[in-house]
Amino acid sequence: MARQAIGMLLAILAILSPLLIHLLLIRGHASGSVANAVMLTQLVLAASFVSARLAPGHRGPLLAAFAVGGFGLVATHPAGGLVVASAAPHALAYAMLLSLFGASLRAGNEPIVTTFARIIHGPPGPAIAAYTRKVTWVWCGFFGMQLLGSALLLAFAQLAWWSLFVNVLNAPLVALMFVVERLGRPLWLTDAPHERWSEMIGMFRTLGRDGLP
Repeated sequence: MARQAIGMLLAILAILSPLLIHLLLIRGHASGSVANAVMLTQLVLAASFVSARLAPGHRGPLLAAFAVGGFGLVATHPAGGLVVASAAPHALAYAMLLSLFGASLRAGNEPIVTTFARIIHGPPGPAIAAYTRKVTWVWCGFFGMQLLGSALLLAFAQLAWWSLFVNVLNAPLVALMFVVERLGRPLWLTDAPHERWSEMIGMFRTLGRDGLP
């Protein structure tokens, strides 16, 4: 029960803290006790994400790399602390997803989206296997565009535009990808299978507990 409560609290904080950071940045409140508390919350969430998904030997070097990049942003950007609190988790999450999905496309590996289909619907036929491999490539492109978009906006656009992309539009864009793929699936597959949300939630819970098979 306590573990579920902690997980729910972390999920709520993960949703709310980026929105609070966006409001603080666009209103010019990048310093002060509220900004520091939100920044600390965001960085704790990032640390939890890393510790839960990386092997112990990989945690130190990756966190050190983000710390070096964070100090650079703090030194050169007027709202560096809050920028780091948003940029680091965003970049970390999408870099890990890109690496995970990309590695699954290597010869001899099963593409991750194919694995998802197999868990829900059973062993995929040739058409499903070919389609899910293409969808895995599409997700890799999406993850790469998230990383590139964040970097370009942070370097060349107003801070408010970058924050809107990273803190506000992040989750809606992921949801849009799911919706577009689901609606477009019948265009590529005859008798395209469809999952219920309960099946998808159960699958993600299983993967979160046991990892990829």
